[in-house]
Amino acid sequence: MFKSISWEEYLFAVGCLAAGYYVIAVAIFYSRDIVAKLKGESTSKAKPEISKSNFPQGKFMGSISTSVRKQIPTKQSIASSEELSFESQPEELLAANRADSAGVDMMDALEEVFMYLASKKKDKATYVEKITRLVQQRPEFSGTPVQQEVVSFIHEYFKGNQSISFSVEELESLWLSANGEVIHQSTTKNNYEK
Repeated sequence: MFKSISWEEYLFAVGCLAAGYYVIAVAIFYSRDIVAKLKGESTSKAKPEISKSNFPQGKFMGSISTSVRKQIPTKQSIASSEELSFESQPEELLAANRADSAGVDMMDALEEVFMYLASKKKDKATYVEKITRLVQQRPEFSGTPVQQEVVSFIHEYFKGNQSISFSVEELESLWLSANGEVIHQSTTKNNYEK
């Protein structure tokens, strides 16, 4: 670049410029402190003046209490862990019961269908049609405790819904064919039959 300037000259020039910059910055920002120090005055910072307004300062956020806080007495429970019972939300109970069930995949599919239909604001006939279709895909659950679990799941799911509700009898009838007979009865004994 410049062949006439050596590195020593360059670094000396940059050092002088940097030193000059800092001398000027200190002189501008700390001139009062430097003058006070040279005169022998104390360098304590002056407190900022509190603005006088129409509103008293203590009333803006309320007065500061100097009283000692009262200690609130606490009781220790002597109940054992066996005596404690906790109330769970219905959704948590449904999820816990579903985890142990053989029909968990069917209940998950039903819940997905219910959420989809709820987003589309469908009527009860559409729900019945979809439930019937899912029930017909799993005829091996007919007459087993899994059927009762699925029926109670559907009944509990719509329990708080004012526009759509299912009775247990209505849901059990979905497992029957048009003749009133069971769609499919398993001929082999499974773990759910007693």
